[in-house]
Amino acid sequence: MWRWLLLLVILGNLMLGIAAGMLNPQPLILDLFVTRIDAPLGMLVVAVFACGLLVGALFAGLIGRTRRARQTAASSGAEVSRDLSPRHD
Repeated sequence: MWRWLLLLVILGNLMLGIAAGMLNPQPLILDLFVTRIDAPLGMLVVAVFACGLLVGALFAGLIGRTRRARQTAASSGAEVSRDLSPRHD
């Protein structure tokens, strides 16, 4: 069931990306310090969205890994590090 749901999400995002590309064909110049990119606006919008999705997934993975490590340490009776916890002074 999860495979079908994942497939539907991927196809839905693909269709949204194609629609964004077709509705925004204006040329855009993205001038970075080291390079210059000439591309349609729709393609750049989809690329920025994909980069944000990737960064968000990486942060979610890091948070999940930290949470699992804390739960494992707490269940084993070890001292739980408070380095990443908010300070309560």
